[in-house]
Amino acid sequence: LLVAAAWRLLAPQVERCAWGSASEALARADAALVEHRADPGAATRPLDRAERWYREAARRRPAERLALQKIARILEVRGRRGEALDAFMAAAAVHPSLPWPWRDLARLYRRQGENAVAEIAWSRMLACAFPPDRELEDAAVLEALLGPGDPAETARRILPDRPGRVRAGARVLADMGDADKAEQLLREVMDRDAWGRFHLADFLLDQGRPAEALPLAADSESRCWPTTITAGAYLALERWDEALSAYDAAIGRCPPDDRALRIGLARARVGQGDPRGARALELLASERPEDGRTRRLAIEAWRRLGRPDRARDQLRALAEAGLASPAELKELGRAAIAAPPAPPGP
Repeated sequence: LLVAAAWRLLAPQVERCAWGSASEALARADAALVEHRADPGAATRPLDRAERWYREAARRRPAERLALQKIARILEVRGRRGEALDAFMAAAAVHPSLPWPWRDLARLYRRQGENAVAEIAWSRMLACAFPPDRELEDAAVLEALLGPGDPAETARRILPDRPGRVRAGARVLADMGDADKAEQLLREVMDRDAWGRFHLADFLLDQGRPAEALPLAADSESRCWPTTITAGAYLALERWDEALSAYDAAIGRCPPDDRALRIGLARARVGQGDPRGARALELLASERPEDGRTRRLAIEAWRRLGRPDRARDQLRALAEAGLASPAELKELGRAAIAAPPAPPGP
């Protein structure tokens, strides 16, 4: 609303201003679009202005992907779907290695009921590299699989033959309640790619099947990720000595300061009865006070080691961070009433 108000003040001057850069034109278009969204029932003048500035941005920088995509969205809203399709196709042609133009093109085809063509565009999107963000990748895969028909069969048609992207498809299918078909997808790619078995091992570990994951994660080349999967499987099986050795090896093979590996190593030590593991979990939790999961691991660790006083301290820290559940707050209240004297020792 503030941007829209500012636009109303500046509009007379801006309309007379011959700005030179595409970025400046984009900024003006975005401001006009905000004004339109703040009051979509008003006259179409802000939307007209947004379209005009987006076109100007594309004129000044023909390879400007955002201008082309945003023009297309405005055109679709206005019912000019043929022109919108042309703009989306232009964006995809200019930047074929970026997933987002293909995504917008696929969405338009799906909305028009052209599902076969939409699948081609989804397939092109999923063949592109994504930013290193698992949630973003999974959300894109989920949207692609949510068309008509069986999601597992759609996955077979549109996922590229790369274990990493198939693994993302398997995560999505498992979250949709179809873990068996997710596993089948990964077993198929395992036969075609050497890394496929590590992705399958990772999936089985996530599914609570560490004994099956363990042999698949065996790696003669001592690489980081397979060693990490091996360590996680030993930890889940409560084979503490082997877990500790595997986490030590993974820390040596993986990039430094891997938080997940430090947490796994600490949990393996707790399993051995070593209080250094619980203290390490406390330290890791204090490094990120917003991380309730690690704080709860510290609570569990001190309880396992027979130190309810230290567990209570960690529960209090969880409450002070605003992360405790109602049940945990109730437990903390009971513990404060009945707390025994703390035993000696670190």
